[in-house]
Amino acid sequence: MKLGAVTSLALSHDHTWIASGHASGHVRVFDLNKPGVPARTVLPTSPAAIRDGRREGHFPGTAITSIGFVAGRHTAIVTADESGLAFYHSLGKVLFVDATDVIRILGKYPEDGPSEATPRGGIGSGSTPFHRRRERKANVILAMAPLPLGTCPHRTDGYNLIAMVTPVKLVIVGLKPKPTTWYRRLRRDNEERGPRDRWKGTLAWFPSVEDPTSAPEDPPSKSRSKPGPEGTMPMLIVSWGKLFHFIRISEKKIMQPVKNAKTGNFSEVEIGAIVIEEVSTWTADEVVLAVRWLSANVGSFFVCCPWVTWASLMMGLQQILVLTPNSLQVHDVNTKKLVERSSFSAQSLMSSTLTQTVGGGVVYADSVLDVAHSIRVYKTKIFILVYTLLISRPRCLVNRNYRAGIRFRLGLC
Repeated sequence: MKLGAVTSLALSHDHTWIASGHASGHVRVFDLNKPGVPARTVLPTSPAAIRDGRREGHFPGTAITSIGFVAGRHTAIVTADESGLAFYHSLGKVLFVDATDVIRILGKYPEDGPSEATPRGGIGSGSTPFHRRRERKANVILAMAPLPLGTCPHRTDGYNLIAMVTPVKLVIVGLKPKPTTWYRRLRRDNEERGPRDRWKGTLAWFPSVEDPTSAPEDPPSKSRSKPGPEGTMPMLIVSWGKLFHFIRISEKKIMQPVKNAKTGNFSEVEIGAIVIEEVSTWTADEVVLAVRWLSANVGSFFVCCPWVTWASLMMGLQQILVLTPNSLQVHDVNTKKLVERSSFSAQSLMSSTLTQTVGGGVVYADSVLDVAHSIRVYKTKIFILVYTLLISRPRCLVNRNYRAGIRFRLGLC
């Protein structure tokens, strides 16, 4: 089976499973303890099956641009493709046979079906047909991510929230207790400040962690099934062009009348509801290409600054790593200010849309900056996937500007 190039990757919460999306529209999930054979495979769906209502899914030849595991599960994933469709996949098995349940969570199928298949060059193309997109549309999903589990449980964990950004809107859906759209925000006209800002959108979740203001005698429970002090509210950073949006997520309880199917009587039942609060906005000096959270609580990043201490980080100082066309930056989301800046060319990173420039679907100047997937942060390292640099072991680069003092490591993911 020729699946084409790998166009998206995700690692499970416990780092034991990997999910891959391919240019052909296929999705595979691997158990790293048995990597030789995929544990699950999701095939593209034929237009006929979609028209007949027999099955949902990605069209053949439509590249999977985003993929992620839902919470702590290994067989629950979400995917998005280059045509603007996003799906939730529950990858079960019945009598050793794959039994996949697929739910569409964003996007509409084109009325005329997929575009005509044409060969696309590049790695892994072979004889596999792919669909050339004539133009980039406003419904394309620029970024998608499920809310990850944090170091402390939070009531919002049970909703399995998924955030998605398109050029025109931000959507947050919950998969449990039933698929629900909890938030939809349209991008305003004044938030598109440049001709290329339209196609640049990113997001990054910060999950619930131990609340530094909680009493030390009440440590958080190690088990999510046991009650214990609740962690901090999950947070979400969203960017369109140069503009950042800082959002907090919480839950509230409301009373709702429910009809008894047998008696026909109504009774008040307490149910939960997600609350989305947009805390603040601010503007960067350049178009934002990627955003990653930096925090002492999750061991993501170390800032060598004389005025930033470990104690201040533990007391709730929240920072994000920002990639722009010409720099790596650190912003403080509380003060909405730039803290650090180091020169860096984003064009040295791997682009995810270069193949679409051949058919005119994406302008080359925009494509070389579609690099959000090529930068990741984990503990004390920044992992960067570049074109010209192959690194066999981590290498430390230290900014010569000691006042800024950004210290990071390069590697290949």
